[in-house]
Amino acid sequence: MAGKQRLLVADDSLTIQKVIRLALSSEDFEIQTASNGEEASQQIALFRPQIVLIDASLPGKTAFEIKEEVNLLDEGDSTQFVLMTTSYDNVDPLESDRLGFAAKVSKPFDP
Repeated sequence: MAGKQRLLVADDSLTIQKVIRLALSSEDFEIQTASNGEEASQQIALFRPQIVLIDASLPGKTAFEIKEEVNLLDEGDSTQFVLMTTSYDNVDPLESDRLGFAAKVSKPFDP
């Protein structure tokens, strides 16, 4: 694949956004960030990322609502969604499988 892969980091924690950006700074990614569900939806439509690292409990819209919207638009087939969760998030694994999340990462994590 020519050029950088587009990565969207959707998390309301600026610290998480910075840690991910720093951890991937030497990799071949163009990184955009979003701090809430509305911003994430807009960035997905405008930035067209190949990968979305998304917090399960974003303010405004959850990762599940956003993933469902993308699925309904039939435009998300090539976009890989990675769900970021904490021990406090009540995530239904069957629901994440149904929606087609590619992977799940537990926070905090080691970059």
